[in-house]
Amino acid sequence: MEKIIISIAVAFTLISCGSSTNYTVYGGHSATSTNSLSVTEKMGAGEPSSVKIKMYAAWLCPGADCTSCTKLTDYGDTPQEKELYATKPILFEGAPADGTYNCVVIKMSDMLTFTPSADAVTKNPGGNCDSTKEFTFDFYRAGSDGDSGWKDINGNIITPHGSPTAPVEDTVYLFMSTDPSKFVAPNVFTLLTAATVPGNGTFVMDFTNRVSTYYAGNFCWLEGFVPSFK
Repeated sequence: MEKIIISIAVAFTLISCGSSTNYTVYGGHSATSTNSLSVTEKMGAGEPSSVKIKMYAAWLCPGADCTSCTKLTDYGDTPQEKELYATKPILFEGAPADGTYNCVVIKMSDMLTFTPSADAVTKNPGGNCDSTKEFTFDFYRAGSDGDSGWKDINGNIITPHGSPTAPVEDTVYLFMSTDPSKFVAPNVFTLLTAATVPGNGTFVMDFTNRVSTYYAGNFCWLEGFVPSFK
């Protein structure tokens, strides 16, 4: 079964604001990681030149089981679209307590919009990838080629909808933990290093070689990700 997983990137940077601590979450992309944590059966080739995501909220959690989480900025029921290839777009801000955070949770739409780079088009010949067009796909879908059993922040199961030819937007959660065995769900992924507050760092999900064609070249997709703190 082909599991198509979203690729995103965010950067967490600590800034001092008087006696308080403000944690600002930036959007971005990276081509520096070499470890692959993709939950896919095949790799793509090349990077996107643009990625747009719809964000609802984000949490930092001290335990690898993703409990006792601190919510950062919450956009409510109306998500904000963020262009990750823009110059440091701010996704969220908050004031978590000092400490080590072994889990990051992001609430977002499962509809991703991206533009493949010219290099990605060259590396995926025979498909419909086009560097002059935006592509949108449903990465949490129903059916034999989709996925199921994803959980929300309260442990409730999220029912997938849609298909490659008839996408349906769902609100999903991505859990990234330094020990994913502590949070049992298909939507938990390995976080290579924890976040530390106070402290400077960058939280990266790498897009390198994640553009691919699927369904005999009829779709242009992003597949997999590599999350880590740098």
